[in-house]
Amino acid sequence: MILSLSHGGTTMFRAAAAAQQILLGTMDGVQILEKSADGRWQHAGKGLAGMHIQAIHEAPGGTVFACAYRDGVYASEDGGKTWSPRDQGISIRNVYSLAHAVIDGRVRLFAGTEPAHLFCSDDLGRNWSELPAFRNIPNVGEWKFVATPFTGHTKHINIDPCDPLTMYVCVEVGALLKTTDGGKSWKSIPVSNPDMHRTVIDPRDTRRVYTTGGAGLLLTLDEGQTWRELLPRMTNPVGQYADQLVARQDNPDIMLVAASEVSPRTWIDTRYAGAAVAKSTDGGETFRLLAGGLPKRITASIEAMCQVESPAGVEYFFGTTDGEIWYGDQEGERWTLIAMAAPVSKCIHQEMLTGKSVTHMVHLDGAKRPFDPNLPANQQRA
Repeated sequence: MILSLSHGGTTMFRAAAAAQQILLGTMDGVQILEKSADGRWQHAGKGLAGMHIQAIHEAPGGTVFACAYRDGVYASEDGGKTWSPRDQGISIRNVYSLAHAVIDGRVRLFAGTEPAHLFCSDDLGRNWSELPAFRNIPNVGEWKFVATPFTGHTKHINIDPCDPLTMYVCVEVGALLKTTDGGKSWKSIPVSNPDMHRTVIDPRDTRRVYTTGGAGLLLTLDEGQTWRELLPRMTNPVGQYADQLVARQDNPDIMLVAASEVSPRTWIDTRYAGAAVAKSTDGGETFRLLAGGLPKRITASIEAMCQVESPAGVEYFFGTTDGEIWYGDQEGERWTLIAMAAPVSKCIHQEMLTGKSVTHMVHLDGAKRPFDPNLPANQQRA
């Protein structure tokens, strides 16, 4: 098992032993951290230098995939040391998310893009084809992001742990979509806010699904027919912008959520996200903010979080727009800053919080211009 931390990749892992290595999906490639004999985490290599890695995902058999913003999909057969392109058939270069299902004994990979499309591969990424029904949704024309480049993206792909043909896909911003036939047909699940970030499915009862996004943290007990707000966006003590969410696989009532205190709309002016991590032991009914080495609030945004369960216990990692990599053990009660890396972030979020532009960003008219942190999002078109 290869452990990874990335924005749109795998977030919940099982392992035979405590973590010794982790691959980081950063704005400067896949960076490798390894744990030394004295317990310290050290940089141990980098692949795909200069590429903005959005997601890392390991397929059965050990092939590791990484997708890059504006640079397609790559595969590694040696644990992330070397990489080669593997995206024949993906017509969109901005690839955001990765996942896989095992259907009738065969591995099927999925890749989500910006603009929001969904592609699949049945030969470990050597050939891809689009799932056209993914866009046969009445409001597909309304799938738009609120900042440059103003187009929605396929942010998160989640396979039902009990049925490989059932899948939830989050479009940011636009829809929560579900298929029960492996992607041949889709339906849009009504939600109070179409800003969808990610889902977590309870393996004990797959009708029970959590989502994070523009409405905060939500829970459905009936596959999306009705929803309940667990952390309403504007009235909860954890934060207005709930994004990362992981739940224990051996006991899903234990979960961690990462949220920013304030909305990204304010980050340009304040350069402050105020991120924090909170823990629930009762299925999301109550949360408490975690300390144990963490600042009360982190100035940066937490853009990726993962957990790994092993006989040694549960370990957590998260990465920020500032490139901080944090490690949590003792059930998430003790945290240590273990490394500084390139930012783990969307381009736009890192730019909002630092004012540092990424010059290759593409605007609505197709021109390549820097993001201007002094302009509101709806004026970045010009």
